[in-house]
Amino acid sequence: AIRPVERAVFRGQPLRFTARTGVLDSMRIRLQPASGGEPIDRNATADADTAAFVGIPPGTYRYEATAYAANGDVTGAGEVTVETYSPEFARARARLAENTSGATALQDAMRDGDTKPLHTSWVPYVLLLMLLAAEWILRRRWGLR
Repeated sequence: AIRPVERAVFRGQPLRFTARTGVLDSMRIRLQPASGGEPIDRNATADADTAAFVGIPPGTYRYEATAYAANGDVTGAGEVTVETYSPEFARARARLAENTSGATALQDAMRDGDTKPLHTSWVPYVLLLMLLAAEWILRRRWGLR
């Protein structure tokens, strides 16, 4: 009869539980960590049919909850997870329409005729000749004829 609103929540967000009984007075919850350790007992006042528990450390828990209402008490049990990350660690989404990458700028420049192919320039040929000459000189100095 009592269940979590979300089975997994981000770190820092409250664990919210809801009950089918209608209007709740308060709710008591006991969280037992799945890894073992000290259980967490909390009480919370409820807003209508939902109660929220804040400050729960990250981990997977087995919960046992009791909701107190005017028409009787309701219990429930199950599992819930508090994630180790939170949304501020996630990268913001980028809009593709606003993306002006270097590839787009290069395509625009090539379309406008601002660039010329590498083989039409004299620079790569001079660099190649300098490398060959340097190799020949070094081989001679080292005695590798």
